[in-house]
Amino acid sequence: MGMIFLIWGVAFFIVQTILGVIASSKDKLHNELLVSGTQISGTVEKVYLQISTRYAGEYPYRIIYTYTCQGKTYHQKSALIWDKPDCMENDTIIVYVNDSGKSTIQI
Repeated sequence: MGMIFLIWGVAFFIVQTILGVIASSKDKLHNELLVSGTQISGTVEKVYLQISTRYAGEYPYRIIYTYTCQGKTYHQKSALIWDKPDCMENDTIIVYVNDSGKSTIQI
């Protein structure tokens, strides 16, 4: 019985480590884009409450936005936003992009 708990404990530790690395890399990319990304004008397509995610009784918002970079049009989603964003459909926003097409917004 102890061996089963040991295996489950190790498995959960591995999963926690992997998810921590993924979250850390996304935060690092977001901050890197805000500091050194190229600012491009984008358009808000939709602002919605993501009811499939809940934390401490709160639901986050997401923004779907579009921007054009190097002749290509990209459709992206924002990170989770816990305060109601002050933008609506068809509003213009600033999008921070890098050369590989990664982007982020700051509300």
